[in-house]
Amino acid sequence: MNPKVLQQLTSNAALLLVLSLLYIQIVRRWQNKILIGQILKGCLFGVVSIGVMMSPFHLLPGLVFDTRSVVISVGGFFGGPIVAVISVLIANAFRVFLGGVGALTGVLVVFCSAGIGVFFYYYRKQRKVKNRALQFYLFGVLVHLVMLLCMLSLPWPVAQKALKNISIPVMLIYPLATVFLCFLISDNESKVKAEQLFRESQERYRRIVDTANEGVWEVDQSLTTIFANRKLARLLGYEPDELIGKNLYDFILPEDLDNFENSMLMRRQGKSGSFERRYLRKDGQSVWVQVNASPFLDDKGNFDGAVGMVTDITERKQQEEALKMSEERYREIIEGTKNLVTEVDRKGRLTFVNEASRYVFGLSPQECIGRLAFDFIHPDDREETMAQFGGWLKHKKKHVTFENRQISQSGKVKDMLWSINFRFDENGYMASAKSIARDITERKLAEKALKKSESFLSATISSIQDGVSVLDHGLTIIKANPIMEQWYAHMMPLQGKKCHICYRSATEPFKPCPSLRALKSGQKESDVVPGPEGSPVEWIELFSYPIHDPESGAITGVVEFLRDITEQKKAEEELRRHREHLEELVQERTSELQKANAQLKKEINERRRVEEELREYAQTQKVLVREVNHRVKNNLTAIISMLHMKEDSQEVKGHNGFQHVLSELEGRINGLLTIHSLLSASGWRPLKVTELCRQVVNAASKGIPTDKQVKVKITPSEIKINSNQAHHLTMIINELTTNTIKYALKERREAAIEIAIEQQEQNLRLVFKDDGPGYPDHIFRQTSEVDSVGFELIKGITTKSLGGNITFANNGGAQASITFVNKP
Repeated sequence: MNPKVLQQLTSNAALLLVLSLLYIQIVRRWQNKILIGQILKGCLFGVVSIGVMMSPFHLLPGLVFDTRSVVISVGGFFGGPIVAVISVLIANAFRVFLGGVGALTGVLVVFCSAGIGVFFYYYRKQRKVKNRALQFYLFGVLVHLVMLLCMLSLPWPVAQKALKNISIPVMLIYPLATVFLCFLISDNESKVKAEQLFRESQERYRRIVDTANEGVWEVDQSLTTIFANRKLARLLGYEPDELIGKNLYDFILPEDLDNFENSMLMRRQGKSGSFERRYLRKDGQSVWVQVNASPFLDDKGNFDGAVGMVTDITERKQQEEALKMSEERYREIIEGTKNLVTEVDRKGRLTFVNEASRYVFGLSPQECIGRLAFDFIHPDDREETMAQFGGWLKHKKKHVTFENRQISQSGKVKDMLWSINFRFDENGYMASAKSIARDITERKLAEKALKKSESFLSATISSIQDGVSVLDHGLTIIKANPIMEQWYAHMMPLQGKKCHICYRSATEPFKPCPSLRALKSGQKESDVVPGPEGSPVEWIELFSYPIHDPESGAITGVVEFLRDITEQKKAEEELRRHREHLEELVQERTSELQKANAQLKKEINERRRVEEELREYAQTQKVLVREVNHRVKNNLTAIISMLHMKEDSQEVKGHNGFQHVLSELEGRINGLLTIHSLLSASGWRPLKVTELCRQVVNAASKGIPTDKQVKVKITPSEIKINSNQAHHLTMIINELTTNTIKYALKERREAAIEIAIEQQEQNLRLVFKDDGPGYPDHIFRQTSEVDSVGFELIKGITTKSLGGNITFANNGGAQASITFVNKP
């Protein structure tokens, strides 16, 4: 064989290597864009075909041979019809462009090679061939046998020479080149597909891990984080990238280090484990997690890292803690409550009793266990209770409430209100019954007393010969005496109906309604209203009295007293007629009045004289009041002096308690002097509360040592109170200030007093606060203590004299809040 021919054929085969490399790059780059990839592959095979046709060997002028059959057939084999068509168009266009005697043969070779390649493309997809080498070789042999047959399209002498020169090289080299190129492309395609599958697998794994409901945490042999999914990052308050490079020790609380190191020792030994642990979040808070950890070991069995599945169990831990606290509170409540808590079995025997059994049964809980619950029921109630119990079980009642009497070992009888919950088994029999019983003995006694009181009240109201009607806050009739029922018999029954419907046959209350006014003002209101239609009672005088709640003071309703004033109205009518007659007489005597005019002027002058005398008398009274005030002050000062003289006498020396009483009396008298001076200066007119408080505190502070002082801060206010309220409030402020001086300056040189004053609708609220040690505990227990006399005085003045209320509190010192209705 001609060495030049062999060299040119080998050169063509070398181009096939370049083809395979470029093909794989196209597959990698455009594997997801199938159409673009196929177009580029077709162009590649077409261009390479041109390349091999540009370096052929020339058998005769116009007759060339190259490896285009290998290129075109492999393009169809791996690329399919689109690649084959594009490469055939490019290759044949170039071959026709070259021309020559072999142009037709070259075009046929290209078509046949592409057709065989496309056939094997579909054949390979439908049938999986195990021996790829044999498939590729047979494919190369078939392509090139067909190529040699295409040589017969040449003139016979030319065909004969061509077959003689290239048959053996073609059948030896081209099938092998085809096999070689097929293996290159097939292996690289497999590699690219494997890479793609690996990337897709990684992506699926990453998505699964990132969307998992559990955190995934991977660390290396030094416990440094090398992977963390989003769930774990959110759990710890980080972004996933922030966790990379952080050591596990960064997330362990100091008190959990020993437990953590023991767990890591197990991992280093190659043991997996599941455990609960707290991790430290980015914000400094801790989070409870459940960790399922598995170690990684290298080929030598050494620890090479670990992976853990992390589940947030903070909510579960909180629920467990809440359940634990709830159970503890339940035990405390059950054991600490005064209510009787019991449980009985299906035989009615006690299986649980709390400490209240000592109070109800006169036995300890241990002594009650195993005894029949019915044994403790009062004999008079036992039979009825057992009958009720049998009825409840028969009808499978799950919950019942009833009352009966229990009798203790000592014979004491208790009225009890029971609440029982039954539990039945699968056969419908009672398995157990849990009960809570409350002692209602006092309530029963109160109910009896209330019934007796109501009977007395009803009898009293019924005996009143005027009409009496009790209304609630919504003007609904609650009670009406027989007189009202007699007057308004046509509207019976009266109870439960609106008063204006029954008494006035109106849909709305008339205006002005005295009952509505009484509800609003809190005072007695009255009016004259028409009597019932068709009744001899033509006119009624209505008095409405508000009903105040004894505890809250709120108005809850009104009591209406209705008095028949028909005769009075008739007398008034008669009086009116007489008045008219009198006016007629007056007109007749007008002339007589004119005559009396002179006498009237004389009387006017006399009146002026009397007014002048009254003014002189008023001036005298003013001087007299000033003198009385002076004498009162002198008398109060004399009382203080007499108290000091008594204090210095031999009879009370050494008696500290008496000296303490004298000191308090002196302070209270000084307070009276202060308010007396203020009221005298104001002419007994309303005083400003701010000035009153300032004067009283200053007067009470005069007796403290010079090395001690009291700082006073009073809220500025223009609120005034009348002289009577000022007198009572002075005593209260004086007592509170004396208490501050007594205790706040006991071991200190300085104390502070703050007084806040505010008007709340009709009420005045005054808050007196110091920075001392606060009130002693017995003040809040309302026990009788010697040093609580002043507080009893304060409470008495506030509630009885001012008609208000006072509360004591320890709020950074002693604090007293006084509220009363301001009537300036």
